Amino acid sequence: VAQKRQFFSLTLASVLLRFQEHGLLTAAGLTLEDFNSIELLNESEKEQIPWHLWNDWVTKRVRARIDALLSKLAPKKATTTAAATTTVTPAKGGKSRQQPLPPLPAGGGNNTAP
Repeated sequence: VAQKRQFFSLTLASVLLRFQEHGLLTAAGLTLEDFNSIELLNESEKEQIPWHLWNDWVTKRVRARIDALLSKLAPKKATTTAAATTTVTPAKGGKSRQQPLPPLPAGGGNNTAP
């Protein structure tokens, strides 16, 4: 049980950091501490989400919360709709795939990567 909680917490942290890197948490007025990993883990168990789908499930949950807050903060302000992508290369000879990143809020984010 402890290992399961740790793995879920790491999954949540990686998702939140990705949104933070793109400035979406800040734009929505959220911080990493606004998300409770134990509550989210319990929700995922109720919905019977297998561990290998946690990343997608958590991403959708966080994105929905961000979108809801951004729509309340600026209902008339359009956000960027074009999603950036990054190539993910598997460790052992599998096919690479495109993984969408969250779009930046209108007006740019604080992403300083080239």
